[in-house]
Amino acid sequence: DPLLPAAAAFRLSGFFAGVDYRGEKVFSALSPVRGSDMAVVTKIDQRHILAPLRARQYLALVMLLLAALILDLAVYFLVRYRGQAAREIIKENARRFEAIFSNLPGLAYRCVNDAACNIEFLSQGCAGLTGYAPEELSGDKAAGLDMLIVPEDRQRVRRERQAGLTHDGKYLIGYSMSNKDGLIKKVLDQGQAVK
Repeated sequence: DPLLPAAAAFRLSGFFAGVDYRGEKVFSALSPVRGSDMAVVTKIDQRHILAPLRARQYLALVMLLLAALILDLAVYFLVRYRGQAAREIIKENARRFEAIFSNLPGLAYRCVNDAACNIEFLSQGCAGLTGYAPEELSGDKAAGLDMLIVPEDRQRVRRERQAGLTHDGKYLIGYSMSNKDGLIKKVLDQGQAVK
C-alpha cells in the first residue's frame, strides 16, 4: 500500500536520523533494490556513533576546566607574589626613609592642616628636641606639636603657617617651644603643603 510509511520510505534513498521501533535515536541508510519493491535498510544507534565524540567532548571539557584551574592558580600566585614583593618594597622604603630622618638634626613631621594640627608622622629626632617619644605627640588623642609652642607665639605661628600655605604652599617660621622638662628652645619650622 503506497500510503504506508514503510512503502513511502522505499521510494527514498539516503541517510536519515530518526527514532526506531524501540524509541532509540538512530542513524539509518536506505537504498532501494533495483527491480524490486524491496529496500536495504541499515541502522545504528546514535549513542554508539556519538560515544567516542562524547568521550572527546568530556575530555575536552575536563582539559578546559583543568587549564582554567591552572590559569587561576597561576594568577593567584602571581598576585600573591607581587603583593609580597610590593610589601617588601614598602618595608624597604620605610626603612630607608627612617634612616634618612634619623640622621637629620632636629625633627621632621607631617601633620593635617586643621585647627588641631594632628600629627601623621614624627621622626625619631622628636625625642631629642621635645623630650617626647614620637608616639606621645602623634595620633588623634595626642596634644601635637602646636601645644609645645609657647603661648605667646602660638597664635602668630598658626597665622603665619596658614598664610604661607595659602600663598605659595610654603612657610618658614621661628618661634619658642617648651620641651617635656619645661626648657624653652628656639626652633625654626620650615614646611610645605603636600597635596
